[in-house]
Amino acid sequence: MLPLTPTLTKQAVKGFSLVEVMVALAISTALVLGVFGVYSSISTTILTSKSLETTQEVVRFSVQVFSRSLKQSEMEPSIVANGSSLVVEQVANVKACDGSIPVKPYKETYVVVSPLLQCTLTIDGVVSAPKTILTGITAIAFQREDDLMHILVSPRFLPESFVGGQVKIDIALTRIILSKAFSS
Repeated sequence: MLPLTPTLTKQAVKGFSLVEVMVALAISTALVLGVFGVYSSISTTILTSKSLETTQEVVRFSVQVFSRSLKQSEMEPSIVANGSSLVVEQVANVKACDGSIPVKPYKETYVVVSPLLQCTLTIDGVVSAPKTILTGITAIAFQREDDLMHILVSPRFLPESFVGGQVKIDIALTRIILSKAFSS
């Protein structure tokens, strides 16, 4: 056997020192934590985006439903149940909340049974079964100021960053405004 010399020892021992392994471990840990942070941030952004998309759809459909109903009505709408329900009287042969076109005058009653926006029709004193016209609402409130209807919608998936948790929709009572203007 050959005696070990300093030159042979350095050539015979191969590998990494403990310091090199610790530095490599620290660098790889920092990279993994960075990747996890980016993934977490992207996941949160995607969830918030989906919540906003759902909320936007609920608000858009609410505007569509209430605009149609309130703008075509020739009579004053009634706010009942401490502002949580709306009754709109309609003349015959106009589109109702359930999509039908009744041949007699009728009343539409809108109410939220969380998370559903429901509508019932009353024709000649007969009340129809509630029809679900929208899902994703936790609460709704109606307020009236002259010929302007304020509707406060609380969408189910509204992100927490929105103060108050409600979206306000303002709809002018167009037919009532026009009938007042032309009757003067």
